[in-house]
Amino acid sequence: MRALSLGLLLLLLTVHTAEAECPSGNPSTSCDHGNVDCDSCFAGAWLKPESFPNPDDCCKCPAGKYQPNNNNRGGSSSCTSCPSDSMTASTGSTSAGQCNICNVGYFLDGSSCASCGSGTTESIGSTSAAQCICDVGYFLDGSSCASCGSGTTESTGSTSAGQCICNVGYFLDGSSCASCPANSGTSSTGSTSVAQCNVCDANFYLDGSSCASCGSGTTESIGSTSAAQCICNVGYFLDGSSCISCGIGTTFAFAHDGECRAGTEINMYEGNGDNTGSTYEAKLQNCFEACRDKKTPLTGSWTGFDAKGFVMSNTGRCHCEDAESTSPEQMSGDTCADRSAEPGCRRYNCDSFKRYDLVPAGSGTTESTGSTSADQCICNVGSFLDGLSCASCGSGETTASTGSTSADQCICNVGYFLDGSSCVSCGSGTTESTGSTSVDQCVCNVGFYAGESSCVSCGSGTTAAVGSLLLEQVRHAQPLNY
Repeated sequence: MRALSLGLLLLLLTVHTAEAECPSGNPSTSCDHGNVDCDSCFAGAWLKPESFPNPDDCCKCPAGKYQPNNNNRGGSSSCTSCPSDSMTASTGSTSAGQCNICNVGYFLDGSSCASCGSGTTESIGSTSAAQCICDVGYFLDGSSCASCGSGTTESTGSTSAGQCICNVGYFLDGSSCASCPANSGTSSTGSTSVAQCNVCDANFYLDGSSCASCGSGTTESIGSTSAAQCICNVGYFLDGSSCISCGIGTTFAFAHDGECRAGTEINMYEGNGDNTGSTYEAKLQNCFEACRDKKTPLTGSWTGFDAKGFVMSNTGRCHCEDAESTSPEQMSGDTCADRSAEPGCRRYNCDSFKRYDLVPAGSGTTESTGSTSADQCICNVGSFLDGLSCASCGSGETTASTGSTSADQCICNVGYFLDGSSCVSCGSGTTESTGSTSVDQCVCNVGFYAGESSCVSCGSGTTAAVGSLLLEQVRHAQPLNY
């Protein structure tokens, strides 16, 4: 007797385990043959397929679904959903006729559910059109619901236009809702005055009664009430009271022959050996760095002087200049001699002196908004820190991320591979990612397949993906005629 009871207990535990493993809302039903592993289930249930834990169990159809047939193996293994406007009263439904509980927004009209239109219902199961009430944003106007326009209502069931209030971002202007001024909004619905349009959009702050722009800055959220809440955007840093672009560092660019600057100058090198560069390029770099870094001049003073460029002779004579270049056609005369009286052109022979402009170096960025120092500027993707400025990686190169500090961090871009010390194109091929170091990592693009030494076009066909190797992988765009 005890052995029999123990066996019965084990059977009950097994059944309980099977019930617990049915999907939520799908308790197990009895099987045709009275055991857990079923060959078929009664109507109102579905047979768990092989992909489920403990397959071959019967689970009741959840609410909103039904199953009219026994689920023999090889037949249907799921329940059918009720129409979107209705559901069933309970689990285990066996027919579409049991989908007679109307969803929210519908009511029972005969044997089917009808829509309340622009109205809704307080719950499921409505059985009459009289249970339809107006939805949020509508009010009862006679026998139908009318829209509040740019307004809304506090809840469903409004029965009068007087229950309409203005939406967020609008205020009551006479008898209608008007939009708040540009870049501003309201904190809630129901505003009755433009004075309540005091919530500034992101990137703006409240300045008196209107919203002012943060310029090249931004704000952490809407509703800023002071310029002090403006922070610098990504790619900018705070310099005093304004945001400055992270065009990291300065470089120089050649200004065309004959261009002059009208302004003052500072003498850095006389060119008699004091500019120690061994080549013209080395002397040019010395002159550039002297003007950029404001080194001690031979004559002149840096007080109130902001170098915009410099001029250097073939021997290395170097002068920093504080005015932008002026093109020759804007100056008097056709030759430098004709313009000898022009400030900045005096003394210089157009053939022996060359002018250069100081320009921002490669573009930089920041890791986030709110940077307060130039030290937080880092180089953008595709460039690296070279001294005090960002230099671009070579042709076909990039970097894995922002913030690279060495040319060694430049890697080959997608479609290129490393050949010696430079990146070479894969031609009509590509690579699966950046950083390829061998031609073996080149694969054929979509629409090409691998020939003996290059990728061959599929013509009017295509390929399923990049990397196709064989002609057999070609899928023709048009059916073939045999």
